[in-house]
Formats: sequence, structure tokens, C-alpha cells
Amino acid sequence: MGNKIALIGFNNITKKLLSNKNIEISKILVKNINSIKEYDISLLEDILITNINEILKDDDINLVVYLEKSILTLDNLIKCIESRKHLIILENSLNYKDYKLLKKIGNKLNVTVKYSIDSLIDGLNFDKNKIISIFGILDNISNNIINIMEKNNIDLIDAINTYKNNYSERFDLLRHIEGEYSKDKLKFISSNVLNIDIEDEEIYVEGIENISKLDIEYAEKFNMAIRLLSILKFKNNKLEFKVHPCLISKNNKLCNMLKNEIGLLINHKDYGNFMICNEIENDKIRAELIINNIKNINLNNIKNKNVNFRNIEGTYNKYYIRINMNRNIIGSVISILGEYDINIEHIESSFIDNNISSVIIITDKCKEIQIIDAIDYIYELRKSIKIKNIIRIESFE
Repeated sequence: MGNKIALIGFNNITKKLLSNKNIEISKILVKNINSIKEYDISLLEDILITNINEILKDDDINLVVYLEKSILTLDNLIKCIESRKHLIILENSLNYKDYKLLKKIGNKLNVTVKYSIDSLIDGLNFDKNKIISIFGILDNISNNIINIMEKNNIDLIDAINTYKNNYSERFDLLRHIEGEYSKDKLKFISSNVLNIDIEDEEIYVEGIENISKLDIEYAEKFNMAIRLLSILKFKNNKLEFKVHPCLISKNNKLCNMLKNEIGLLINHKDYGNFMICNEIENDKIRAELIINNIKNINLNNIKNKNVNFRNIEGTYNKYYIRINMNRNIIGSVISILGEYDINIEHIESSFIDNNISSVIIITDKCKEIQIIDAIDYIYELRKSIKIKNIIRIESFE
């Protein structure tokens, strides 16, 4: 088998790959050659094709780079793998369900399937098996909506409408709001960088749907900010895998990402803590990710690792709890938390109306199951109490 590359789709990233003299591009598959604009296609007359079979039957092509999701069906991507063509898939060009199927087939045939975002880590020269934790902002959309809430002191629904008015892209916004988009991105990284495939039932996912401007205001008061984090962490030989909003210090680098950036804060056994980030909507940078993938791709398929998972109930955090309740029963709530060995680090209340107060409680570090059980007991005793939000406070330990 040779070492030539085929590209699927023609866009700005294709142009940037064509300009790289270190990459030998043998074929470019497009739907319609005449639809290519702003490029001298006479320079490409020997490599532009419209039939996937020209790639499948070419034994000199061993790597296919998938740049445009509307070009090929899933069946055609499977045929690429069956023809022993390794795959690199551009960010957002394939959903996780289809990717997982391709990787499963690739594992059987010793064919590598990679995702472009992986090169954020793949290009780093260290042992990936020594990664202790990854804290990531992998969804700039959900966090941009939170930024709009912060900047304009408005609630979530108004921030969503503002975002829609400012951006013309069509996408499934609900997947971003509910954390599903971040979950899939972390699953891609886990699968391709750490060789760990994770099923949905092993993942805790919570979106930003419960965040209100009151939570934003209190975060500001504590010199913190709310961000939707994707977290992958090894602790005591178990893997924690979760996506949820966190209160983080304003001094943390993840707190100050640019609106088009994604970022990863990595803790490594040999190199300690460090951060990497990229502008995912910048075509030049997206092309660089593809190039790094091509340079670093391991064409000898690596088998997935088996790990033990820790569910959300077994994790430890500090917690921010916002409760609406009659001010006369605040003492009872504090007592119940104490019964479950939950220590309170800070508490304050503000009057709403009719003797109802909004109470903010910051706990010391405790186990999630303690919080779950205490809240359930509080609800059993006091039906009038309204838990408005619970947000984990992330210390990045």
C-alpha cells in the first residue's frame, strides 16, 4: 500500500491543505467539479474526481481525509475502511454514533479512524497514558450564551434569543444547551487519544438549562464564573467522565477563553498542569489540526483499554446551592445538611416576598451522594422548599 492521500470535499480547508508541500494529495472527491469557485481548477484536473470508486480501487491511497459531510454516505465511509483506507474526520463532519461504528469496523480490520480535534493532544510529545485529568471547554456555543448572560445581566432564554439574532448558522441549539454536544466531543477525545470508548450510561451529563442571572450574579460576588466543563479524570484507578456547569475561579485560564476557542486544561504525571486551546472556527487552524493528524497518525491500530468507571454519586466537590424557602426554616435545612455530614462554608439570604427568602449555601467538599440524599430528605420534610439550582465548584484537583 502507498502513502498518498485522498480528500473528500472542497472548501477553504482543502485549499490550505493543497498549499502544503509536505502533503501528497492524490485525489479530491467533489459532487460537482464545475461548482468549485475562486480556484483555478485547471491546476487540479488530474486529481478532481466525482466517483468514490476511484479512491477505493487505488492501492496507493492509504489515507482519506473527510472534510465535507454532505459528500459521502456512511456506507461509502465503511467501504473506505474495508478497502484498508485510514480515516481522518474533520470536526463536526460526523456524529459520534456513526464514528463509533466506523471505529469498530476499523478495529477489526486494523484500520485507524481519527477525529481532527484529537491533534490538540496528539501533537504533544508525551506519553498519553500518563494523563491524569482533562478539563475542557469543548462547546464554545453554550459558554458564549453564558457570556451573554454575564455581559447583559439577562436570563438564559433572553441570552439564547440574543445569540440566535447575532449568528445565522443553523444548528441543533438544544444539544448545546443540554450538554450533549460537549459530551460527544469528550467521547471523541477519550476514544482516539486515550483509546477508551465510553457508553452513554457511564457518563453524567447536565447542561446549562437551569442557570439563571441570579446564579451569574452570585458567581460574580464570589469572584467566580459559571462555565460548562467536560471532565475526564482518573482517580484511585477509576475514571470519572462527566459534563456539567461548574463555578470556577475567574483567574483560571478556562474562564477567559475567546468566543471561538475550545480549550483543554491537562494534568500529566510528568509535566504537571498545562493548557492548550484553538480557535475552532478559523479555517487555517482547522487545516493545521488536519495536518498534525496526518503527521502523527498511527497506522497500526491500537486496541481499546478497559477501565473501571466511577459514577457521579461517588465524586467529591464543593457545592453552590440556591434555595427559595420560608426564612423560619433555614435552621432546619442547615441541621439536615449537618445530619448528612455536609459542612457549610458560607451562607447568606435575601428577602423575596411573603416571608420567602433566596438562600445561598456554599458547602465544604463532600461526596455527591451526601448532597443527593440530603436534598431528598429536605424535600420529604418541607414540600414548600424550592431547590432552584445546585452547581459544583471545581477546584481542578
